[in-house]
Amino acid sequence: MPQADLIHLLRRTGFGPTAGDLASFAGLERADAVTQVLDMSANPGVVMPSTITRTDTYYNMVDLQQWWWERMRTSPTPLLEKLTLFWHGHFASSEDKVFDPLKMWNQNQVLRTNAVGGFEDLFQAVAIDPAMLIYLDNAENYAGVANENFARESMELFSLGVDQYTQSDVTASAAAWTGYNLDALGQYFLLDPARHDNSQKTFFGITQNWDGPQIITEICTGAKQETCASFIASELWSYFAYPNPDPTLLGVLVDALLSTGLNIASLLSVMFNRDEFYGASAQGALVRSPTDFMVSAMRCSGFASSKANPQWYANEMGQSIFYPTDVSGWHGNPAFVSTAAAQAKAGYAQNLGWQYTNANLPTGYAATPAATAVNQMLTNLGVFSPSGSTLNALTSWAASVDDPNWGRFYGLFVLSLLSPEFSLA
Repeated sequence: MPQADLIHLLRRTGFGPTAGDLASFAGLERADAVTQVLDMSANPGVVMPSTITRTDTYYNMVDLQQWWWERMRTSPTPLLEKLTLFWHGHFASSEDKVFDPLKMWNQNQVLRTNAVGGFEDLFQAVAIDPAMLIYLDNAENYAGVANENFARESMELFSLGVDQYTQSDVTASAAAWTGYNLDALGQYFLLDPARHDNSQKTFFGITQNWDGPQIITEICTGAKQETCASFIASELWSYFAYPNPDPTLLGVLVDALLSTGLNIASLLSVMFNRDEFYGASAQGALVRSPTDFMVSAMRCSGFASSKANPQWYANEMGQSIFYPTDVSGWHGNPAFVSTAAAQAKAGYAQNLGWQYTNANLPTGYAATPAATAVNQMLTNLGVFSPSGSTLNALTSWAASVDDPNWGRFYGLFVLSLLSPEFSLA
């Protein structure tokens, strides 16, 4: 597999890569590299942060965020964490409304556990997750006073897209989901038969006494299955490759989903083996999400989230985990480009740069030729194929800086993190 393609694969499916990552894939053909990326057998166990049940919700959430950033940074199966992040934005729930770190942590496990399995299984598990029940109001959905929020978003945002259902379908689905609530203390999912609407309902032209899980099964396996497969395939391709795959390519991806009962791992295998995934339309086509940017910087610099403190910068960058922007999640690419985001990235890079320089400045560094110093720094940060303009700009700066020791090392770290090659995926 050409090294440029391998770097691209590892950037899109993980957080990095480092030189060590490249070495572990050296000599593999594309299919074998993809198989290795998709191998989740080394996924470490999940241990809940002991601090997230304290009474101070703010610090609980800081601990929870740092716990996940740290898992992203250190996981031997980074694709699983990147998928969990994708599903977190797809099935969006926010601590702003849930207001319970433990529920947000539990939902995170639901997403991770089901991230590469069948889409229907994931959908069913999310539908009765307490954080989702609160966020989209199904915890308050009772017979006679049906709440349509989850019913509508479960079709428009989670499975089918716009204009694929009618208001009558929303009404029927909402009635089907009545009684799928929380226990009296608001902690756990509880199906309350007394609150469930047992009347005949017509959903997608079928009249019966629908319940909530049957609605999801119909979406995933009934007449709308191909629409569902197209929606999910397009979302995943846009997340990992580039936005809006053409109809021919989308048809291939849809077939891969339909032939396996909407299995996500099978779709990813097809995606990552496609020539289009490595083509000119894909290389450098995505803006790294703030999470990807911050975690990759931590991986390459060797600093844990407790030292890097991403929570100081994440919101201004445009992506604070456990706090999606709204029910539609994060929108990526242009949404991550703004003056505020650029300033936050610079602040984060400067914070890490100060620590990195103090920990790693070599003895006699001032004598290192400028071009050598630039190449060393870029390689250390996982930028293996910088453009000529980036190399020239950094080398010119490194040769002219007043302080060729601490100041140059620090400056090259910061500028390299802010380079186009590090900011783009």
